[in-house]
Amino acid sequence: MQSDRIHSITNLLNYYVCNCLGYQPDEAHFGCTKKTIEYLIDCGFNDNTIINVLNTQNDYSSESFSFEDLPDSLWKDSLLEKNKFYIHHELHLNNNSDVIDIFSGSIQKTSNAVEMKIIYTAEDVLLYFCSAFELQSKDLDRNKEIGAINYLLDLFFKRFPDLNSIDIMLYLIDEVSNSDKKCYNILEMQDSIYPTVERLRIINNDLIYNKTNKIIWR
Repeated sequence: MQSDRIHSITNLLNYYVCNCLGYQPDEAHFGCTKKTIEYLIDCGFNDNTIINVLNTQNDYSSESFSFEDLPDSLWKDSLLEKNKFYIHHELHLNNNSDVIDIFSGSIQKTSNAVEMKIIYTAEDVLLYFCSAFELQSKDLDRNKEIGAINYLLDLFFKRFPDLNSIDIMLYLIDEVSNSDKKCYNILEMQDSIYPTVERLRIINNDLIYNKTNKIIWR
């Protein structure tokens, strides 16, 4: 609920100001910390985890907790890397999320941010695969499929260093699920790897040419 979100943002900001900074910063620095907290909430972290993140800051001379201050440890169990742009929409946060005034609860504007998720795992890939092919994850051999996902990600990393392995994996699922082929396990998609890579390279080159392969923070 929106009210719960506003409540969490307010409490976390108060925690940072009172327990980390020790004084009220100016509006710009306050707003910077607020955006970072909103991003962490949107990435699915709970209040206790965010408090632990805020406590990792050692230098308070900047008077705010910015995106650059996020610890690398947040990405420890993720297939994604910090500050890396990914092409596939599944790895993006909602680009048009509303920016809320925490004091009034009113919508100030719509964000045009292009931000990446922090946590995305092989389990998430498997769920995406099941959704694309209308399968029930309980009907699959989970360990076998997770192993197949990790095998393909490693294969992509070695063979296609110009692309992100996780982008290839997700676009491969899209490519095959949009065709007439029905897959019941991850490795059945292997015949479509090279056509998928070629299409993804075209997309990637267009993004580079148009300089739109960048993270845009809120």
